[in-house]
Amino acid sequence: MITVPLLLLLKVALLIPLSLEDADSLNKEQFLLSPKLFFKPFRFIQFYEGALIALDSLAKQGVNVELFVYDVDKNITKTAKVLQQKELRSMDLIIGPFFSNSFNQVALFAGNFNIPIVNPLSYRDAVVNNYKSVIKINPGISFQTAM
Repeated sequence: MITVPLLLLLKVALLIPLSLEDADSLNKEQFLLSPKLFFKPFRFIQFYEGALIALDSLAKQGVNVELFVYDVDKNITKTAKVLQQKELRSMDLIIGPFFSNSFNQVALFAGNFNIPIVNPLSYRDAVVNNYKSVIKINPGISFQTAM
């Protein structure tokens, strides 16, 4: 008898500030001569690339992820529009947003639907205590200095 391993499929939302509204107004000459981090659409692109590498590694282990990417920044109105997307309610995990006001808004949403939410960059310990489904991946300063 041949057994086929079960593939795990997870739905993950990545709420990342891509500043897509600024992408089409880039000055090509200025862009080529300047460090890319000065252009808002590229500030978090390395995080996005890292997420894609992680998803590739998970796929090799039999964990497939359907990734939903949303452009979410400091603008809470923009965040509210994203939260109206019906598919967000059925996510297995939310990563982000990266800015505190938007994160607080999404953390409340995630808690209401029992969706774990990862706070990817904050050093604030309070985010774990204030919301029931928050996972913080940055260790606090006290943990960093102990190493």
